[in-house]
Amino acid sequence: MEKKLVIRLIGAFSATDGEGNPFVLAGRKDRAVLAFLAAHPARPIARERLVELIWPEAADGAGRASLRQSLSTIRKAIPQSDPLLVDRDTVAFSLDCATTDVKMLEDGSRSERIIGNMPLANGEAFLDDLGGISAEFDTWRATEHSRIVSLVSDLVDGVARNAEGSGDINKAVAALSQLVSLDPLNEASQRRYMRALIASGQANSAIRRYRMLEKLLQDELGVTPEQATRAVLTEAKERAGQGAVKGSDHPVAATQLAPSEDAVPELVVYRFRDLSDDADTRQFAEGLSDSIAGALSLVSGLIVVSRPDTSRPNGADADATEARERFALHGNVRKTGHQIRVGARLIGQPSGRVFWAEDYDR
Repeated sequence: MEKKLVIRLIGAFSATDGEGNPFVLAGRKDRAVLAFLAAHPARPIARERLVELIWPEAADGAGRASLRQSLSTIRKAIPQSDPLLVDRDTVAFSLDCATTDVKMLEDGSRSERIIGNMPLANGEAFLDDLGGISAEFDTWRATEHSRIVSLVSDLVDGVARNAEGSGDINKAVAALSQLVSLDPLNEASQRRYMRALIASGQANSAIRRYRMLEKLLQDELGVTPEQATRAVLTEAKERAGQGAVKGSDHPVAATQLAPSEDAVPELVVYRFRDLSDDADTRQFAEGLSDSIAGALSLVSGLIVVSRPDTSRPNGADADATEARERFALHGNVRKTGHQIRVGARLIGQPSGRVFWAEDYDR
């Protein structure tokens, strides 16, 4: 069976052939046409609708001519099978030889693999590199983004409930960490996450999570946490054996990274991703990850490795890495107007367990 083309709509638009090789559409409007069609698979879309969406300011006839040129460019760029079904009045995206990441989520084919590789986990938006095509296109992107957030939340919630039911507390912590990152103001999810942290022996992390939620609710809604949430805080304090937060200000204490008898822990700090496509923000992200790696290298008994990407080492380095307990720090930076958001996530390797995840706004 021939492997399908895969169109990725979550985050920046991308497309790969059946072997995983990328193919490139340089024009933003070409990508926008293919993205809109792929987001409505097997549905004929009127040419007039595409023209209104992508070329709203075009003069009579010019918009249709631009669409014809765009469709020609797309078909030439796509290797092997052509997923476009074109007639005089409509264009459709066929699922016979292609699919999308959104379609796979809708079909549930990624539900068991979603933890540790969750869409939207790094602050991505739906087609976040195609903003500004037109006001109507941006409205559609925002609506679709909200729908996908809800879809991913339901999938992650299902994984979390299955883990809670089976007593797999580490998997529950990982899933709930990602669930609250999608909807930080959902107190019910935050309480579940705090309880999971307490059950996994991370009472101090549960207390810190409460403090973060308390500030977020006050800043965003002008309210305080519900009584049920305050009760979980009391439980966390009792479990921690303290009346207030003490010790390290860092979300992951050094004892959580303590080596086993035969291993030295290794922390790989990956270059933080710039989600703004801005040169200054990119330099800030690179400098931030380098600074974090430098600061962590001062921690006694911890091997810190800085890498520019997610590639794995080869040869002798790979053998040495496998002999250690490994942790990976991933992060991203997004600039919106005068505000910068930094997101970070500490993940155990190869288990995929999320030890900690936070967003910081400035």
